[in-house]
Amino acid sequence: MSGSGTVVVVESDLFLRPRIESSLRAGGFAPRFVVSAEAFDAALAKRPAAILVNLASRGIPFEPLVAAARARWGEELAVVGYGPHVDAGLLARAREAGCTEAVPNGLVARNAAGVVSLHVADRT
Repeated sequence: MSGSGTVVVVESDLFLRPRIESSLRAGGFAPRFVVSAEAFDAALAKRPAAILVNLASRGIPFEPLVAAARARWGEELAVVGYGPHVDAGLLARAREAGCTEAVPNGLVARNAAGVVSLHVADRT
């Protein structure tokens, strides 16, 4: 699948970041990494193609970020949360908080562009 547009990525893990970046670029997306609520708010000024949120990012609780994205862009914007596959409660909380989908870290690390493309295609 080929995409386009900016994908805002909330990611503080320096190990995952290059894998996500490589996948998104190969899929035609322009990743914009943010590591603070302030940077996230600035990234929302122009509608991104989608948002990827590491549900376990240190120092950046995902619930307020998802709420801000929904307040600004509504349900039309894909917000995909990802976290440890062994933490089903965290993934469920992400869906309850308003994430379009919540998936395991491994899926995003292997194929971030595919995950985003699936959800972007549903909204165009």
